[in-house]
Amino acid sequence: MDGKKTILVVDDEPDIVSIVTMMLEKEGYNVLAANNGVEAMECVKGTKPDVIFLDRNMPEIGGDETMTGLKESPETSYIPII
Repeated sequence: MDGKKTILVVDDEPDIVSIVTMMLEKEGYNVLAANNGVEAMECVKGTKPDVIFLDRNMPEIGGDETMTGLKESPETSYIPII
């Protein structure tokens, strides 16, 4: 591992994901991306990011539902969500 913190960016707008990813990588973070809540839940299971940057308004499983699912799980409840 490279010692960098990892941030998961979750947003259904590809341009937003690209901009946020570029800004975070420029600051030295590892960045993972998910396009919706379903992808986010799967990604978190395998990677355990240090922080999740989550859009609240998404189709399928919205940000609020995703956040609730992550906070209710003992394996992910400790991860800060912005």
